[in-house]
Amino acid sequence: MRAVGRGVERRSLLLLCVLLLAGAARAACAHLAPAPRNLALPAEGPPSLVPDLARDGADRLAWLPGLGQGGAAAVVAARPGLGAPLSLDTLPLVPGIGAETVREVAAFYARVTRPQPDPRPDPPPAPDR
Repeated sequence: MRAVGRGVERRSLLLLCVLLLAGAARAACAHLAPAPRNLALPAEGPPSLVPDLARDGADRLAWLPGLGQGGAAAVVAARPGLGAPLSLDTLPLVPGIGAETVREVAAFYARVTRPQPDPRPDPPPAPDR
């Protein structure tokens, strides 16, 4: 019985040492990796994460500054009756959305939308004649 107890004790001690070494190695190498971007925030992620006023649901639109859950729900509810796709130009037509909110949303889009590169290659130069 005594030999079995020592074997379990040794395995437990070995497992503890391995876990401690793994934690120390992770802590020592943490500074080598770049800090992760907060992809939960649309402004920090790729352009596809930026909420679309014309198509996204209230859960995504709520990320827009000044809009919140109530404003996002108002936007979603007002879209069918507008007769045009919702954009920054038509956002003031949504009941409950004031000028300050429109300014905040416009500033957000100006800050996070980046021009997309043209996927087509440059045309070859014209031959000299």
